[in-house]
Amino acid sequence: MEQYEGNFSNAYPKGTKYYSIDGIDTDTAIAIHIGNGQYLKAIREGEYTYRKSYIQYVYKGLGIFAILIVGFIIFTQSRKNL
Repeated sequence: MEQYEGNFSNAYPKGTKYYSIDGIDTDTAIAIHIGNGQYLKAIREGEYTYRKSYIQYVYKGLGIFAILIVGFIIFTQSRKNL
């Protein structure tokens, strides 16, 4: 097995080692070192969706910011016309 890097886990402590499994794509499963020479096979059951939710919040925030900027411009223009 080769150590597999680049991701994180909410279930295992920081520093837990995880590895690719010979003959199995890492998109399918990885091996997690749980101690005492034992490994747990972690099978991917679905796509990680947190990132998509996070991007939705960013877009909503940008939309609100744009509305505030437009409102501010309209407000300052209307005050100049008084």
